[in-house]
Amino acid sequence: MKLFIAFTIGWLKSYLKVDKLSFKARVSPKATIEKGVYSLGRVVISSHAKIGKGTYINSGIIDSASIGQFCSISYNVMIGLREHEHGFYTMSPVLAAIKYNNADLANKPRVPAIIEDEVWIGANVIVLQGVKIGTGAVVGAGSVVTKSIPSMEIWGGVPAKKISDRDIKIR
Repeated sequence: MKLFIAFTIGWLKSYLKVDKLSFKARVSPKATIEKGVYSLGRVVISSHAKIGKGTYINSGIIDSASIGQFCSISYNVMIGLREHEHGFYTMSPVLAAIKYNNADLANKPRVPAIIEDEVWIGANVIVLQGVKIGTGAVVGAGSVVTKSIPSMEIWGGVPAKKISDRDIKIR
């Protein structure tokens, strides 16, 4: 019952910050969300996430990340998920918890992904921890971002590589 009440209170706090928050969305009450963020679908936003106003997120998981203002994040996008520590005895958090009483030993330390303002991230993109995507950049659908992307560039692929510069037209 306590868990249900905590979840409900957390959801209500998130609802007050987020415009059009889906009932399928799960937002940690510890996440830093500016007023005016839009969540349209099934999204999970962790306590390690910061999201700027005007950004919309269709669906996916936002874990360790700082996302700027007016970003467009498409369907099934994964940003800043935990990564396993391959140099440790085990990469299993379960075994680390059983053997060493600390599941985090099997994980790398959190290093947030930084998404600057007005970035467009296509569907099914994975953005690893510690990378920076510069202002106005575009990441094509299905890409895996393993290194930082400069501002105003279009990247795509696995791993993501530069495709071109953005050709800006003013209307």
